[in-house]
Amino acid sequence: MSKREVLVTGGVIVIAAALLYHSRSDPPIELVDGSVGLTYVSNFDVVNSKEIKADKHLYKVQSVEVLNRRADGTYEPVETIDVKNRDWTMTSADATLRIRRVHHLTNDEVPIEALGQLDIVRVIPGDDSQFLYNSTSHFTPATLTFTSAHPVCLNGAGPNACTLSCPSGYCRIRLTYK
Repeated sequence: MSKREVLVTGGVIVIAAALLYHSRSDPPIELVDGSVGLTYVSNFDVVNSKEIKADKHLYKVQSVEVLNRRADGTYEPVETIDVKNRDWTMTSADATLRIRRVHHLTNDEVPIEALGQLDIVRVIPGDDSQFLYNSTSHFTPATLTFTSAHPVCLNGAGPNACTLSCPSGYCRIRLTYK
């Protein structure tokens, strides 16, 4: 093999590896109504008792999915909102829990902050993948607010906002990463 063939072959392998790495999706961040359950298989970073965040190198939030809980306990999709490369903030029904996108050059950081007196607590001591915000209020109907005109959503709550809700009143909100 010539030096040129080695360089071309090596370049193709590097590009293929980069595409494969970047094409896979990361597990989503999920919020479940009731006492608000927060789940992220890749583990949250714990900032303090009032804040956790998802922060994974080379991953960006792509969409916000709203799922409705059926009577049998399974979930069905209600809507998917494209949030890729958009600045947004999501606020719980009682305005005591806030989730937002913080853009960085190589990734999106997603802080989840308790704004009231309650803390965000681990479900299992030492496990940073599951947390609980034990509010008496559901997370939904939540408000998803954009810094600019919002994409199409089922329930507009103003020129730059959507209301995230589902028929059963028990929703699962999923933030998908890629």
